Amino acid sequence: MPKIVDRDRYRKQLLTQSFELFAQIGYGNITMRQIANRLGVSTGTLYHYFPSKEAMFLQLVEEQTQQDIANFLDRSSSIPTDLRSRIKAIFNFVSENRDYFTKQAIVSLDYCQQYRHKEVQSKSIFERADREYITAISNYLQIENSAISVMIINFINGMIMSDIYQSEFNDWEIQANLFTEAIANSSDLLTTK
Repeated sequence: MPKIVDRDRYRKQLLTQSFELFAQIGYGNITMRQIANRLGVSTGTLYHYFPSKEAMFLQLVEEQTQQDIANFLDRSSSIPTDLRSRIKAIFNFVSENRDYFTKQAIVSLDYCQQYRHKEVQSKSIFERADREYITAISNYLQIENSAISVMIINFINGMIMSDIYQSEFNDWEIQANLFTEAIANSSDLLTTK
């Protein structure tokens, strides 16, 4: 009797494992054949799920976006409703998962470096991911001004880049607290839902 495979679950498993390879070896330094070898699958199997390394990466971005939002919302469902606590919950989540988010940034930068002179699909994938993060943050904070959510994402991205550069000025807790107070004290910018 043939083995029954949950194709979507298997595809997600391959994506999760490929992320670690992209992070360790680099998007630009690894081939589909090497990915297949490291994952212990045939190249044909890999191409069955992903027509190219770029398609694999773009699916990975989509999958991670959905998973990041779900993981955060699952973890933070019991956070108090006041704005300061909610903003701190976002920063705490990122800080507690800094290694993962740093790897994610490095892999994305490596990908962008490979394709920076070409017109690629990735722009719309990254824009869609950003829109999903912005919407999730705005809904979580219960604010209408999405510019605040964009500012939070940009602040987090800056902190992650500071981690990558190993800046001595990158104290997450101090920076997050300052940023939180600046946002929370700017009530004229916030319109709550």
